[in-house]
Amino acid sequence: AALSRSMHKSQGFGSAERRGTWLNDFKNVAGPAAERDIFEGIDLSWGRFGEEGRGIERLLRKAEEGFRAAEPAASVPGLVEAWKAVGRLAASPSEPPSPSSPSKKIPDPLLLRKQNDISDLIRACLGLWVEAIASEPSAMPGASLKVATMILNRSSQPATLESVSLTYATDASSPAAGGALAANEPLRREIAVTLPADIATTQPFWLRERPGKGLFTVTDASLIGLPEAPAPLVARFAVSIAGVSIPFESPVVFRRTDPVKGEIYRPFVITPPVMATFDEKVYAFGSAQPKKVRVTLTSGGAVSGVLRLRTEAGFLASPAEVPFTFAARGEERTLFFTVTPPSAAGMASATIAAESVVNGKVFSKGVVRVDYPHIPLQALFPPAEARVLRLDVKAPQAPVGYVMGSGDEVPEALRQMGYSVTLLSDDELENGDLSRYAAIVTGIRAYNTRPRLKVAEPRLMDYVEKGGTVVAQYNTTGDLVTEQLGPWPLKLSRDRVTVEEAPVKFVNPSSSLLAFPNKLAPADFDGWVQERGLYFPGTWDPRYETVIESHDPGESDKPGGLLYAKHGKGAFVYTGYSFFRQLPAGVPGAYRLFVNLVSAGAGTQIKTTAPGPPAR
Repeated sequence: AALSRSMHKSQGFGSAERRGTWLNDFKNVAGPAAERDIFEGIDLSWGRFGEEGRGIERLLRKAEEGFRAAEPAASVPGLVEAWKAVGRLAASPSEPPSPSSPSKKIPDPLLLRKQNDISDLIRACLGLWVEAIASEPSAMPGASLKVATMILNRSSQPATLESVSLTYATDASSPAAGGALAANEPLRREIAVTLPADIATTQPFWLRERPGKGLFTVTDASLIGLPEAPAPLVARFAVSIAGVSIPFESPVVFRRTDPVKGEIYRPFVITPPVMATFDEKVYAFGSAQPKKVRVTLTSGGAVSGVLRLRTEAGFLASPAEVPFTFAARGEERTLFFTVTPPSAAGMASATIAAESVVNGKVFSKGVVRVDYPHIPLQALFPPAEARVLRLDVKAPQAPVGYVMGSGDEVPEALRQMGYSVTLLSDDELENGDLSRYAAIVTGIRAYNTRPRLKVAEPRLMDYVEKGGTVVAQYNTTGDLVTEQLGPWPLKLSRDRVTVEEAPVKFVNPSSSLLAFPNKLAPADFDGWVQERGLYFPGTWDPRYETVIESHDPGESDKPGGLLYAKHGKGAFVYTGYSFFRQLPAGVPGAYRLFVNLVSAGAGTQIKTTAPGPPAR
């Protein structure tokens, strides 16, 4: 657990390991309370399986007591006996036979796991190395490939490979012949494989079906709890040790050599025949003008067909279809479509899907590769979809500077609304001409991850005072590079609103943020995803104006999620509301509100007559 904690990457929670005793409290909430040990009354020994179980325990204890680090293989014969005994126990009838019901053989999952644990011990004591290397990193259904298998016995314990077999193997010699495993002499076999035409695409099992709200859909309950989905191809080595045939398995993987990193293994992947990726997650239409949509196709092998866009809700795509042909795996081609929105202004939100038709079958998957040095490469095949919005939104065609923090997709959303967006470097923040931007937006956690903002913050506030607009998105409470996040003091807290449907109240309806350039209504907060917001300011200078309020059920009001201050000729906005989630998800109201935030400086000149407390 400490190793895992120190490797935490996604939210920057890496921490030093704790060594020594670390106490944790246990609170009994149901059932009789334990008096001495939280497992008291539960038999955790092999004795739970009766005399046969106690016999297995004696075998394992003898192997443990006789273990010699200088010669681990000497423990193998005893472990083999234990492996056989567990197998016999697992295969014994789970219910006594009766005249009306024959005996049933339902293996105990715990015994099967323990037998696998013992075979892992045997493998370790032999120094047994087994591997199966695919000739390609991926293949599509129906493709053929070669798999090179190798087994190596790094001990003096006699062992014989009886056979090696492979899922879907097509070799006439499969299972491949075995042979004696001489010490430190690798035994290699190559096996040909033709994948079934209906083999499933490699995908984390919890992502095979569309997830519900806060819940993944897994149709095969036996997979629940596994850290990963089972490998699509597996090599099975049957090895005779001390007269007993024991199977050892190895997933088929791909191996390559990098000049710097050396030997690299990655999972072998089954891909769709063709994968489609949109150049944007969301296409926002502020008028009836059509937009050009780019789709990148990637081949899973030699394949041809046509690509079409499936539309809905009054959106139209042309041309109707575009043909494609690929000669090999990994080729790419970019295709273009024109998408026309409904002519009437409104709040239409819909999905467009890229559908590849190959031999009469429709494939509609994209591809995402998660590739970091500290984990194996993960290939995901999400639906090949994008959101299209017909917005009733007024968005100035203005230049915006963006200070990227830990990474978000807000700049793309701003471009979709017609803004020209420039990602600002530290040098531009400290020395560039900021007056050329109508607004400057800081990305999520920018004040946690951009140390030079401590130096640039006075320039940003000077830019505001001279008429600019700064919109600062959420930051966390730890590791802030500066406590001065605006023209006046504010202090972040851990306040958040996790219920995405939590009501939003307009505490200052007269605020220009709710009226310019888009008149907002409660409906603009419909359809939000995952949450309302996080790390809201807990205290702030009275010169900040609170605009809206939301809170989780049963909790106190959280009005600090959106703070607005006039400063000189310009305006500063701090928001903990999670636009970084809503804009990529295509939430229409979030687009309208974010345009108002970016226009806050211009809104200082707008006089509103709606009732409500005056802006402070």
